[in-house]
Amino acid sequence: MNTPKSDEIIFEDIDGITIAQFACKEISNLETIDKFLVTFKEKIQSPGCKYLVIDLGNVEFVATTTINLLLVILKRVRMKGGEVVLCSLTAPVKQVFELMQLSRLFDIYPGREEAITALKKVAE
Repeated sequence: MNTPKSDEIIFEDIDGITIAQFACKEISNLETIDKFLVTFKEKIQSPGCKYLVIDLGNVEFVATTTINLLLVILKRVRMKGGEVVLCSLTAPVKQVFELMQLSRLFDIYPGREEAITALKKVAE
């Protein structure tokens, strides 16, 4: 198995739910964020990507541009009639989300299983 590059997103589909996990520890480089945006746009446009879990378990630092990226993803998925949830936030990322009150926009779960279960209920 190849080790993912630090600027990759690993996608996985489980029971109609798309899971996206960032391979990097820091999401702050504008070039990387632009690459992520293109990758997510392509994935969201594909059939079957209506319910999305974004796993931030590897990420230890987010910039405001990262929050922008997540908001764009949220908007695009909701325009499709779907939903986005976040999971596995590390302590530093969780602190940023709490300070910015982003839990008002995103449902946040401690782990993947809880996030997948929640989206399965939404999809019913």
